[in-house]
Amino acid sequence: MYNILGDLQIHSGILLHQLPCSGIVYPRIAFSLSDFTAEELVQANMLCSLFGKLPTDRCSALTLQQEIKRYTGRMGFSISLRSHPKDPSRCAPMLSAHVAVLPENVEKGLSLLAEILFHTDFSQQEKIEEIAQQIELAVDRKSVV
Repeated sequence: MYNILGDLQIHSGILLHQLPCSGIVYPRIAFSLSDFTAEELVQANMLCSLFGKLPTDRCSALTLQQEIKRYTGRMGFSISLRSHPKDPSRCAPMLSAHVAVLPENVEKGLSLLAEILFHTDFSQQEKIEEIAQQIELAVDRKSVV
């Protein structure tokens, strides 16, 4: 058992802890989506499937995917519900972006998350449709099994 509260630190607005993680760092960024409509939440969920697969303003999709593989062990984006810290009966939807990196790659991992979150190029309609079809096919395969 760990004394979590004693090991928490806030540095530059980032909550840090010193729990042993086998030398891997797991930065996570969360954005509240509580002002989104149900339709916008569905669209935001689709965005999570597109992040990292489309080019950005600064690099191609292939270059981006190579950078992700080179500098991270894992990167992901998801929509989830988080309970309110003072009232667990209240929940809010959140967009989470996370990465698993070695300590020396934390800055690069966070830079890649920012690149994807704020500079993804959504103008490639054909590529978006291709990814959507792949997702639909994967869902169909899971429902057959």
